[in-house]
Amino acid sequence: MRAVRLLRRFVDWDLSRTSGVRAGAWSLFLTFLPALALIEGARLLDVEPNRAAIALTIVVTAAWAAFVAWRWWRLLKAYAIKGDREYDRRGKLRLPPEYRESESVTRARRKQRRP
Repeated sequence: MRAVRLLRRFVDWDLSRTSGVRAGAWSLFLTFLPALALIEGARLLDVEPNRAAIALTIVVTAAWAAFVAWRWWRLLKAYAIKGDREYDRRGKLRLPPEYRESESVTRARRKQRRP
């Protein structure tokens, strides 16, 4: 479990960096690392990779890509909630008076869920 927690923290850190093109670069590189290792290893050893190695590489690559996509989705949701809270606290007060009674999407959805 500790390894999963460390991977999760690393991916979250990598995806949350706001330095433009570099955000998520390591996570995306690690997505294709097993495929690159298989191709380069087969080239260096001058052998044809067998089907089991190719299948394992595809499974590992797909699992890592799914993990990174899941963390990215959760991070986007967190940023959206944070932005909606900021709107409810300060943003709507900068609007014209007739729009000040508006609320964020997050708050409206939470009101709908309550019985």
